Amino acid sequence: MVSNEPVQVLVESAEKKEWSRKEAIKTWSFWQAYLIHLFSCFPLAMVMVHIVPFATDIGIPSITAASALGLIGLFSIMGRIVLGATSDKIGFNNGLFFSCSVCALTLVWLMLTRNTWMLYVFSILFGFFYGGRAPLLPGLMGEFFGILSLGELMGFLTTAYAIAGLCGPLFAGYMFDKTGSYHIAFILAAISYAAAAAIAFYAKPPQKRTQDIT
Repeated sequence: MVSNEPVQVLVESAEKKEWSRKEAIKTWSFWQAYLIHLFSCFPLAMVMVHIVPFATDIGIPSITAASALGLIGLFSIMGRIVLGATSDKIGFNNGLFFSCSVCALTLVWLMLTRNTWMLYVFSILFGFFYGGRAPLLPGLMGEFFGILSLGELMGFLTTAYAIAGLCGPLFAGYMFDKTGSYHIAFILAAISYAAAAAIAFYAKPPQKRTQDIT
């Protein structure tokens, strides 16, 4: 008699990975991904809006400051390609941990920046690793929940970007107006990236649904 056990295992494995939107958002794994996105987009929005004012405030010419912003965009493309391919091998949560950790360190570097070459070093490293984070979250979501509702879930995650995109720049601007410096804002930005890295490090796939257990 031919056993159907291998086929059943494959079917169960496939079903286990396919989650509906309603099921997924009830899991801690989904909210881990949401917090990773929130805590990594908060400092990103802050930097993208305030990097030029920060640079000009420390005496760097506005054209040079604008070119640094262009470097961030250029190296973000490279980061997406390299870290996207690397995370296929090391795991998406490990890739997110690494990219967010380096971004946190680059913000410490930014606080110490006083001249053009230091600003360019920041732009290259931050651009590469912020860009490298971008393809990893969809990969993590697909790994955790399958592709059945991936579009819906990623759409839900964009609310985190909206919140962070609103709060990050406003907070940095407010702190500059109050203190005359971006120092406090950049400290919080580094902490935010570190929090995203920590959550990514401990992120785990959701447990098998009750209805899949026989």
